Amino acid sequence: MQVASKVGASLATLTTTTCLEVVMATRNSSKVPVAQQSLFRRCNYPSEYNSWARMRERCTSEKHLNYKRYGGRGIVVCKRWELFSTFMMDMGPKPSPKYTIDRIDPDGNYTPRNCRWATMAEQLARRRPQGHGRVISFNGETLKISEWAQRIGLTYISLYRRLKKYPVEAALTNKKFYMPRRRPDCTLHSPVPC
Repeated sequence: MQVASKVGASLATLTTTTCLEVVMATRNSSKVPVAQQSLFRRCNYPSEYNSWARMRERCTSEKHLNYKRYGGRGIVVCKRWELFSTFMMDMGPKPSPKYTIDRIDPDGNYTPRNCRWATMAEQLARRRPQGHGRVISFNGETLKISEWAQRIGLTYISLYRRLKKYPVEAALTNKKFYMPRRRPDCTLHSPVPC
C-alpha cells in the first residue's frame, strides 16, 4: 500500500515515477488515475503503447482505414483495457519488437483471455480464410500455401506465383526454379540478334 500512496503523491506533484511503481500501484488500488497513461507513454513501453492505441482506434474510430474489419464487424476492446496500465498488467511487455497483438479467436473481442503477443508468421498461419487460407494437398499432407512456403524455404508470394504457372508437384519440389524470360520469336532474318 505504501507504493500506491507514493505513486498517488507522485502523480499529484507530477514527479518522476518508475513503471514498476505505477504497475504496483494499479494492482493495489481500485481507482486508477488517468494521469498514469501519460506516465506509461514516457516509460519503457512505447511499442506496447502504440499497439494498444492502434487496437483501440481500429475498433472505435469509423475513420480508421481498417475499421470495417474490426469495429465494423462488432469487435470491441474490453472495458478493462480502457487504461493502458491495465492492458500492460494483463499482456506484459512484448517478447521482442517483432511481436504484435493477436486475437486467438479471430472473430472474438480484444480481451485478456483472447489476446497474446505473436509474430506475423504465427498470425498468418491462423488468419481468417482468404488467399492465405488456400490449402494444397501433396504427398498425403494438406497445408496452407503459407505453411508449404515456410516448410520448403520460400516466401509466400514466390510459392503462390509458382503454383499459378506450374503443377503442384513441380512447384513444391524444385527449390531452385528457372523461369525463362520471354523473348521475341527469333528468325534467321531478324534485325535484332538472338
